[in-house]
Amino acid sequence: MYWLKTKKGFVLVTLISCVLFLILTVLAMVFYPGGTYNDPNTIGYSFIDNYFSDLGRINTFLGETNIVSRSLLTTALTLVGVMLVSYFIIFATFFENNKISKWLSIIGTINGVICAIAYMGIGYLSYDINSTYLTWHTNFVYTAFTGSIVSTILYMIAIFHDKDYRNFFGWIYAIFTLILLGYLIILYAGPASGTPTGRLIQVLGQKVIVYTEIIIFGIQAFGSYRMLSRMADPIDQDQSPVID
Repeated sequence: MYWLKTKKGFVLVTLISCVLFLILTVLAMVFYPGGTYNDPNTIGYSFIDNYFSDLGRINTFLGETNIVSRSLLTTALTLVGVMLVSYFIIFATFFENNKISKWLSIIGTINGVICAIAYMGIGYLSYDINSTYLTWHTNFVYTAFTGSIVSTILYMIAIFHDKDYRNFFGWIYAIFTLILLGYLIILYAGPASGTPTGRLIQVLGQKVIVYTEIIIFGIQAFGSYRMLSRMADPIDQDQSPVID
């Protein structure tokens, strides 16, 4: 019973973290002083010309301090990292009665933890400090998004192979896999961001995949919470006192 309540607590943290990420990133955009790669003189954040990573810069493209936006983005990505680690670990425990699903989820969890660390690394290693930080920042970006599709596919198969887990959530992962695959094609083989059209596609593609991922994990966490609640009800009823 205690372990069941603990799992519900971790899943609830996941839900709260998803909401906080949305709020914190919007606030980071609001407080961003301005400036893009193509035009350092712009005022404010451009949804179609600024990457998320621009929010994490130490200074803007004009050299202004960016401490508020950077702090908000770093906090948001840290929350995502912690949220993913906790959720991935808890999620793997749903498949104890199915050996294949169990091992698929364990492998997915190990890979997911690596992705979570990469997401946190994106926030902490600002790409405008020096070339070394830029290299690590870029590597974390590729690791986070590329690794995510591996975990998503493994979890999708694990759900479909387990008769006790609703297939609806497997289909949610399937849809996200297709969206993520489309973004990876843009990331690896899409137009270069050095051109106006290429930058528009890359920037908007990043926004779509990041917010879609947060929504998807919010849906999955909600489903897990409902499932844990149903598991807890019979236990609570069995342990409740009998009144004659």
